[in-house]
Amino acid sequence: MTIRNIITLFLFAPSFCFAQKDYVRISGKIENRNSDTLMIFSNVKVLKTILVDKNGSFSDTLNVQEGLYALSDNVEMTTVFLKNGRDFQMNVDAKKFDETLHYEGIGGKENNYLAKHLLLDEQFDEKTEMLEDESGFAALLKTKEGEQMQELTNGGFDPDFVKAEKEMLMRNAQGAKASFAKKVAIKRLKNSQSPLFSYENVDGGVTKLEDFKGKFVFIDIWATWCAPCIAEIPHLKKAEERYKEKQIVFLSLSVDYQKNKDKWKKFIADKNLTGVQVLADQAWQSQFIKDYAVTSIPRFIIIDPEGKVVDADAARPSSPNFIENLDKLLN
Repeated sequence: MTIRNIITLFLFAPSFCFAQKDYVRISGKIENRNSDTLMIFSNVKVLKTILVDKNGSFSDTLNVQEGLYALSDNVEMTTVFLKNGRDFQMNVDAKKFDETLHYEGIGGKENNYLAKHLLLDEQFDEKTEMLEDESGFAALLKTKEGEQMQELTNGGFDPDFVKAEKEMLMRNAQGAKASFAKKVAIKRLKNSQSPLFSYENVDGGVTKLEDFKGKFVFIDIWATWCAPCIAEIPHLKKAEERYKEKQIVFLSLSVDYQKNKDKWKKFIADKNLTGVQVLADQAWQSQFIKDYAVTSIPRFIIIDPEGKVVDADAARPSSPNFIENLDKLLN
């Protein structure tokens, strides 16, 4: 996962009114194309679909508000800066998309900066992968931010681009800090005694984590409003059936708010959810959720029969290696 794993889009109104074309032209050539289209996104909305011919050539125009957009060939995705009046060419080998991406023409300079820093972000992530010291991470991040800020300030880039990119840089830095703190917390939990909980179950009683001592516990942290969580339910049910004779309990811990308790109970009944169903006492502020540094869901945790943490961020039931991992653990 790179710092730029979520592409945030910033739109800015033009600051001057010189006569210029009211569109941006994008053309170029894709070697080893992945599809016959390129798509330009603002958030999740497709603004433009550009046809790519059998030779990999393409050319099209679109009217935009200047800012950062996502561009995808249906397999790879990158960030582009678009502004009316620009006319640039994109050349890339889709088999080595990030490594070969290059722009020329009016607007090419800014987009080459973006392409370069996508690769640098990956290198940054590789450097920090083995770090466990938050102060060391903070120092590395500060150096990276400083170098990029200097490059943006002194690089002779379009002012609107500089504004958009500096805002994104600051936003991504905050996200990187939160992500690293979560990673450190998860690493520290491995092989340690799990934090405990005592939560209301769907039948109105109380369920404690220590009730399951002597068995593995697979915890699914979810909520009724979480679409990715709901998408995991069929896979989770299959796992429950596959391992029903094994020494493992499947426990679904909802972070729905207490005021939505009836909605939670109805969802469980309507979807015929199985396993142990409990509701966290204070949703995201519940101590167990904080102890496991849960900041997004779905999240999965495996605890061993002695109450120790096997994996504080386990594979999703839908993932290819989920069954293989559990088979190794239980057989």
